[in-house]
Amino acid sequence: MCYEAAGEYEFAIMVQSVNGCLDTASQIIEVYPTPEANFMVSPGFEVEVLEEISFLNQSQNADYYTWILADELLSNESDPTYIPEDTGSSTVSLFVENQYECKDTANQKMTVVPNSELFLPNSFTPNIDNVNDHFGPVFY
Repeated sequence: MCYEAAGEYEFAIMVQSVNGCLDTASQIIEVYPTPEANFMVSPGFEVEVLEEISFLNQSQNADYYTWILADELLSNESDPTYIPEDTGSSTVSLFVENQYECKDTANQKMTVVPNSELFLPNSFTPNIDNVNDHFGPVFY
């Protein structure tokens, strides 16, 4: 049986013997709240190398948190931060659990891209030495 909401529910069963005798048994059961894992990433799911990332936990009914990044433990904090040192894509997983040992997981893909910088020189030396011979923007 599935219950959408936490609370107390009465569970009853009626049985009949081959002789036609009926008997009923009932029991009150307590359904615990189920945690719902969810998170966001700031500034977003595509970041640059060495850019600080804040994981914003938006889970409901959870008491314990485990953050996994690229199959390695990142943190057990509610809202950890991370600074990526290399480019690539990986999965961020948040495993949550409540006091009743009910669990849930949320997974999202994160991509780390190379830093992109724009340099605008304020002068140039057109002396054909291949160093600063042209005036214009330089992208790194």
